[in-house]
Amino acid sequence: FEHQSPHFEKAILTGSPRASFWGNLGHEIFKKEIQNIKSKFGSYILFPTNFATYNSFLGERRYTKHLENFSYYRDAGFQDLIDREQRKYEMQMMKFVTESVVEICTKLKKSVIIRPHPGEDVNTWRKIRNKMPSEIRQKLHVLREGDVTPWILAADLVVQRGCTTGLEAILSHVPVVSYVLEPWEKQDPKRSFVDENTVSVKTVAELLSFISN
Repeated sequence: FEHQSPHFEKAILTGSPRASFWGNLGHEIFKKEIQNIKSKFGSYILFPTNFATYNSFLGERRYTKHLENFSYYRDAGFQDLIDREQRKYEMQMMKFVTESVVEICTKLKKSVIIRPHPGEDVNTWRKIRNKMPSEIRQKLHVLREGDVTPWILAADLVVQRGCTTGLEAILSHVPVVSYVLEPWEKQDPKRSFVDENTVSVKTVAELLSFISN
């Protein structure tokens, strides 16, 4: 806001009202939604993805043009994304998630829900799912319906990387595991808080071992 508005001094920082629903209050407020989700999908592992640089719903060209409209990215932020190889890293993370859900559905026989970030192209994930064998598709769902909170509260486990949903899950007492792929130190340090306060894995094998145990 400071970068975008000359009237930032008139803004009042109050925190996030949504955070009030993280925890016991959320379980009460979203009780019906949680019951409906569990009734429909049963026990599942939630993968909330956050790859809007690589998998933007705008596409690569329009996404780059979109960033150029913001002074923060014109000044330094866009170069920072380039320096951190953000697109390449998010591509690696998408591959990790894809391989993970296949292993979880086949070897552990567990259901998985992939919930793409609002800035992502959900159809990319649907196309990936549609190419998988039917026995995997029966256990794998790509959904982005309603508020994310009841989906977190209904999950057995949240598997994420540097996402606000990870923080929400922690504060809601839902188990969280972070996949921190090399070279993670290049990534936005603002995203590292959740990863540093959860169990982290670097390989699909480590993730499966964590879930199994």
